[in-house]
Parts: sequence; structure tokens; C-alpha cells
Amino acid sequence: LLSSRINFHKGKGRAYQFYGEYYLRKSDWGQLKLNLNKADSIYRVLGDELRLISVKNLYASYYMAIGDYEKALSEKIEVLKSYEKNGEKDKASKTIGSVGQLLAKLKRYDEAEEYYVKAISLKKEVNDRRGESVILTNLGAMLGEQGKYNEAQVYLEKALSIQKEFNDEVIIITCKANL
Repeated sequence: LLSSRINFHKGKGRAYQFYGEYYLRKSDWGQLKLNLNKADSIYRVLGDELRLISVKNLYASYYMAIGDYEKALSEKIEVLKSYEKNGEKDKASKTIGSVGQLLAKLKRYDEAEEYYVKAISLKKEVNDRRGESVILTNLGAMLGEQGKYNEAQVYLEKALSIQKEFNDEVIIITCKANL
């Protein structure tokens, strides 16, 4: 790596992080962990909290991919706390929806619903209509799985009306399938 030759530690950490992202997409867990561990240790030495959080977010994606939802949830909650602390509302709005999804996978439905409702509010605040509709769809689908069809219908119809603005066929079909 050029970063090593010129002693540019931040660049070296980013290279390892990017390799980690690459191996995440390739489902090469050994290489993913190796590169994320290297990036993590470099960022710790540099005291780069934002980069550490992005590595933690990648670890959460890894844990989700292998089905370890408890670990993924733990990582995502730490990431969310950091985004909230640093006032990064857009990133927090994405992460809070992921927390809701993980809680739903763990069948912790009441908590999942709370996070989804918070995510919807935050998506509105950052004016992310597409993201809002995705969260509405997820919440509606989760409620439908629990047999709460009337509640589910309200959220799914809201999601559908938003998605018609974007003409996103996948989300429109998902909403209709859940109605």
C-alpha cells in the first residue's frame, strides 16, 4: 500500500476499511474480519471516532449477514448513539430503521415498533420521503405478521402513496403484497 510507504496511517486505515467492505459484498468473512480489525486498530490509535463508528457499522452488517442478530443489534445501537451524539440526523435515521428491523427479527415487536415510529419521525425531519416509505412498509409488514391487519393497512397505504411519487416498483409491489 502506498499509505504504508508514505506513513499515512489514516489512508492505510481507510484502505483496510474499503477492503473490508469489498469482502463483505463477497461474503468472505475471514478477509472481512482481518481487514476490519486492522482498520479498527489504526483508527483507535488515531482517535478517529467517526471512522471507528463506520467500522462498527460494517461489523453490524457482517453479524446481520451471518444471522447473529443480537450482536448486530448491539453494534447498531452503539452506532446509533454515536450518530445521535454527533447530531448526524440523516445517518441516525437510517440506523434507527435497522435497529427496528433487527428487533423484529428477534421477535421483540413492541421495541421494534417504537424504533420504527422514531425512524418515521426522523425520516420526516430530514425530508427523506423514500426512506420514510421503506420504514412504513417494514412496520406495516411486521404488524401484518402479528395479525394486526388494520394497523398494518394504515402504514402500508401511507407507504404506497409515498412510493407512487417515486414509482419504485419493488416497494409498490411489496406494499400491495402486504395489504
